[in-house]
Amino acid sequence: MHSSSTWLKEHGWSVITAEIGYVAKSYPELDDASRAEVGEFLQALEDHDDVQRVWAAFK
Repeated sequence: MHSSSTWLKEHGWSVITAEIGYVAKSYPELDDASRAEVGEFLQALEDHDDVQRVWAAFK
C-alpha cells in the first residue's frame, strides 16, 4: 500500500488516504426477518467504541 501511494504521489497524484478495503464476491439474499436481525447486529457493532470499520454484503 505504501509503495503504491508513493508512486502515485511521485507521478502527480494527490493521495489523501490509502487503506485496504473489502469487496464482496457474493451477496446472500435475506428475508425480511433476517435482514432486520442482521441490521440490528451491524448497528450494535458500529455503535461499539472499539469498532472502526464494519463490512457487510447482503441483498
